[in-house]
Amino acid sequence: MTDRFTGEEGSLVVTAADGAPFSATVSGNQVQISTNASGSANLTIRANLAPQVFVRNITVQVVNTPVASLNLNRPSQRVNNATQSSFSYVARDAEGNRILLGDKLKFSLSKEGIGSISSTGRYTPNPNVITEFKGIITDEITGLTAESDVVTMFAAIREGTDYTLTNGEDLSLFIPSEAIQGPAEVSLRISTPEKPKKYVIAEGTNLSLTASDVIYRIRFSGEALNPGASLTIPEQESLALFQGEKHVGRFDQSTLQWELFPTTRTGVGYRIENFTQLGQFTVLSENLPLGVEKLGILPNPFSPMIEPGARIGYMLTTDSPPAIVSMEIYNLRGQLVRKILTDVEQLPGRYGSSNSPLEITWDGLTEDGTMANNGRYILRMNVRDGKNEVEKLEQIILIK
Repeated sequence: MTDRFTGEEGSLVVTAADGAPFSATVSGNQVQISTNASGSANLTIRANLAPQVFVRNITVQVVNTPVASLNLNRPSQRVNNATQSSFSYVARDAEGNRILLGDKLKFSLSKEGIGSISSTGRYTPNPNVITEFKGIITDEITGLTAESDVVTMFAAIREGTDYTLTNGEDLSLFIPSEAIQGPAEVSLRISTPEKPKKYVIAEGTNLSLTASDVIYRIRFSGEALNPGASLTIPEQESLALFQGEKHVGRFDQSTLQWELFPTTRTGVGYRIENFTQLGQFTVLSENLPLGVEKLGILPNPFSPMIEPGARIGYMLTTDSPPAIVSMEIYNLRGQLVRKILTDVEQLPGRYGSSNSPLEITWDGLTEDGTMANNGRYILRMNVRDGKNEVEKLEQIILIK
């Protein structure tokens, strides 16, 4: 419940008379009343606005009402990382009536390290963070939870000040005062690359590259930077198995290609310096010549009675993508038992795991749909990319 008073000077005092217990928080000319017990809460509000004194007696009826729905409203689509803001909630009962919730209502944030949020939804940002996040609210009595829409937190930068901005994790953008030509806003959005941005030839080179699954879109509203800024992008999980040299690139909207920067490996990632334009950045790995690494079968031996059977995984490299992949199962007499893949186009990367572009299994069935006999079999894998051809053999054991 909120009651407003006006006046340039004065104070606001809330006292309990009798009835259900409650607590009151006074902030400026607003009073927020909270109670965790049903009944009638009687209170007196006294506003001293010299030379006048206003007194108001209020009775609040508090009842236990089950929550049927819960929604959380963001402060706005964009918030400044130097300014506090508030999330607000709407709770309704089964009949659609709005209800107030007590101290079992908990506010939280979708990311750590980006600031703090109070028990009333007041958000205090980390002034060094630019990111996108959501507010979360949970009613601990019913277990109901709700998320807000995405909030973009930006930094307002000015000449004469150095800024070190992060995403609350390992990304770090340093903008020294001498690089700033005027007031600007900086924000960050993380996305995944479309296929034309994922497997590329870099601008002004003949390098075949694979981009990370994460693109950091750094938006800058001001004039181009002077030299002096630096950017550190963290290690990329999607490139963990790529052994080629790594580069940080910025997507050039005029040429629709990745522009590579001289890149330094640091303890936490990859660093570039002295760029003058912000935009879309990512880490790219040079593609190695055609090869199949870490070919494995799990479990091995396997039982076709246990789904999904035998999982087949490998790391594919090619500097002339896509590669054409075929895979078959043969018995020890060299007779075909089952075709697993036939002339399938594949791009560089990890295959066969549950989170890879393609999950590959053998369920123990033959080409005619019957169950293969117990015994040893040979997995044959053939890969070609127009420049080279590679063949791999691996033993696989079936036990029913």
